[in-house]
Parts: sequence; C-alpha cells; structure tokens
Amino acid sequence: MSNLNGMNGSGKNGKDDDQNIVNFPSAKQRQKLKKDEEAQIRLQYKQRQNAEKAAKKAQTPPFFNFGIIPAFTKGFVLTVIAVHLILYLGLSDSQRLEIIFNYGFMPASYTTNPYDIGLSKFIAPLTSIFIHGGWFHLFMNVAMGLVFSMSFERTYGARTTLIFFFLCSFAGLVTCFALDWNSVNPVVGASGGISGLFACILITMLNQIQNQPQIYSSRSIVSGQQALQQRASSFMKQKGPWPIIIFWGVFMTLLGMLGGGIAWSVHLGGYAAGVALTMLLQKGKIRL
Repeated sequence: MSNLNGMNGSGKNGKDDDQNIVNFPSAKQRQKLKKDEEAQIRLQYKQRQNAEKAAKKAQTPPFFNFGIIPAFTKGFVLTVIAVHLILYLGLSDSQRLEIIFNYGFMPASYTTNPYDIGLSKFIAPLTSIFIHGGWFHLFMNVAMGLVFSMSFERTYGARTTLIFFFLCSFAGLVTCFALDWNSVNPVVGASGGISGLFACILITMLNQIQNQPQIYSSRSIVSGQQALQQRASSFMKQKGPWPIIIFWGVFMTLLGMLGGGIAWSVHLGGYAAGVALTMLLQKGKIRL
C-alpha cells in the first residue's frame, strides 16, 4: 500500500507547493499601479519641461534690457526722445511749428523756389528723421525702431545698421518728393528707415521658413503649429518670398492712404529700399 500523506497538501510537499504559487494582483490593484505609474511619468515630464524652460530662460537675455541694447539702436532711441522732449516741453507752440516747417522735409521748398539756398534745405532730409509730429507718433516709432533695429544690429553690427537705416530713410523721402513734389506739408519721422529695417527682418524670416526641412511624423501632424510651419515652408519653396513681400508693401501703402496724416510714400520708399538692400546684402553683392 502506498503512502498518500505527501499528496494531500498537509505534508512537506504541500508546503513547497504553497511557496511556488504566484499571487497576481487583483484588477483593483492593477488599476492603482497603472495610475501611480502614469502619475510618475507625468511628474518626470513636467520636471524635465521646467528644467528646460529654466535653462532656456537663463541663456536668453531679456530683449528690452536697456543695458544690452546695441549702440546704434540706443543712440537712435535716446536722440529722438531727447529732441521730442525739447520740442514739446521746452518750446512754445509757435516755436515748435517754426522748427517743424524749417527742419521737416517739405517737397515744395525745393521746387517752388529752388534758388533760395539756406541751411535748412540742406539738412532737412536729416533733421526731419528725428522730429515727430506727436507723442503717439514718437511712441510707435520708438517701439518699432527698438524691435527691428535691435534684431538687425545684432546680425549686421552698428555700422551697417546706421548706413542701412539712413539709406532707407532718404529713399523714403526721395519717393515722397517724386510722388508729390509740390506738397507744402512737412514730412517728419523715422518711418522710412524703420520700414526698411522691417523689410530686412521680414525677408530673413521668410528665408528661414523657406529653408526649413520637411519633417513628416505623427508628432508634427498632431502639433498644429508644426503643421502650419510645414505648410508655410512648402508654399515658400513653390512661390518664393515675393508674394508675401509684395503683399506687405501693398498693405502698408493702403494702410497709410486710409489713415489720414500718414506719409505712406515715405513708408513705401523705405520699405522698397530695405527689400533691395537686403537682397544685395544677403547675396554678397554689397557691403555696408
């Protein structure tokens, strides 16, 4: 007769069998483990994002820290503000108007009496750039000048920025003179030079979009921003930058025509000069 005690679970073999049993977690326990794991992954992802943002912020200087504004941009902003404060806080209305009419750019002064040679005629194309017609005019040109001039100067340097700015400014005044040489309204402001700087920044951005590599992935499809960038890059590769460049020129002109008191021809001339100079600079045809 054989001994069956070792097979009934109460003997030594029974204890070994109990130790070899694998206890699987219940459905509730598995759900909790999954939630804990997901929470841990989200926490690690958030910590990594915060670390990347902190590192990027530490490496990126504040854009409007006055101490790091490039030389030409700083000099331009300080000069136009100083001139404006003198004109609007230090002089009477009659004195200010006399300066604006004498040192603003008035096309008729060169055509109605060309033989009347005076100092103001020679320096008006320069002095008119630093005179503004009001506080809002000053604010807009200072704000736009800071943004565009800083970006340009950080790429090309102070000397090139100075030459580029004044060439675009004078081109704007020449365009104004060519289109309305009998005007007796003095033209003031730095809009021609600022429009030229804007043209350069626009072309640089368009070139960056055009040269962006085509990347197709599930992540880029999900991201609306990346999908838009891919579409813009594809458009630029097919059409080139000219449709957008022309659109902005037309838009600036129409905006100036519709807004009373805006010298749209100065904006257009400065913008056109900025486009031409930027093309020549980027192709290495000229050095400023």
